Amino acid sequence: FLSPPDQQETSEPVAISDCALFPDFFYALKRVLSFASGNTIKGSPATEIQQITSFQVLSDLAESLGEAALSALSTIIMMAIFHINDTSNSKVDGKEASADVKEIANILVSKLDDRLGNDVVALSYSNARKLVAGKRQERRKSKAIQKLVDPEHAAKTKVKRNMKRKRSRQRMKEKGVFKKKKRVHT
Repeated sequence: FLSPPDQQETSEPVAISDCALFPDFFYALKRVLSFASGNTIKGSPATEIQQITSFQVLSDLAESLGEAALSALSTIIMMAIFHINDTSNSKVDGKEASADVKEIANILVSKLDDRLGNDVVALSYSNARKLVAGKRQERRKSKAIQKLVDPEHAAKTKVKRNMKRKRSRQRMKEKGVFKKKKRVHT
């Protein structure tokens, strides 16, 4: 829990969920977590340097925040770590997270273990995993519903996606990079 700047000594600590008092802090935290997860503003993947820097910022934050505030933020911090460690969806732009990024993420986990205890960190990781899985499932459902509601738009989207893939394959062919096609054996 944090105290607002104008009431440092005089009142009770403010809950971390009271974002109105700290909008800049929460915006910055949201951006850092986004970079740590491997995303940028424009939807392009974050670079390795951006991810490493974000995890270093989170690591410093883990050392400087009080236990109550850190405990409140642990689930969203663990969401970034889950995105790095998730084997089913850890590929960003066709590449897995680098060993350096995974190493610094593990350092952050060990710092959280030291500060909060293994039980709290494990519970936070489990909650993060459930939240991410729930969001993915929700996204899949909304896409399926959209296909049923507006099949014409879904068909146009599919055609656009296939054209992008075709152009991408042509570019790769011009570069001399060939992907092997998956063959289904029946």
